[in-house]
Amino acid sequence: MNTKDLRIGYYYNYKGSPIQLDQDTLASILQTGGEYNYSPIPLTEEWLTKFGFKPYGDGFHKGHFWIGPHHKIAWYGKSEIIECQYIHSLQNLYSALTGKELNLPQ
Repeated sequence: MNTKDLRIGYYYNYKGSPIQLDQDTLASILQTGGEYNYSPIPLTEEWLTKFGFKPYGDGFHKGHFWIGPHHKIAWYGKSEIIECQYIHSLQNLYSALTGKELNLPQ
């Protein structure tokens, strides 16, 4: 992973465990020149369910956002289909398309 992919509030694996990146952790990473033990979290049905996506046909949906087999993402009203493999990428795409952050319910 590249430090440009890190955003506060997004989820990553840190030493094998999922965490939500906060401001202090990001500052620490940037102060060490970007050396860290982070990796992307693969997109799975379990994570989609945690984020509030519901099963729909052969995929999952949340509002107008639909994720199908092989992590293909479609958005109602858009003709493009995008492939997304990781949670932080999904969070970024969801935010860009909906104007809302995709976080786990409290």
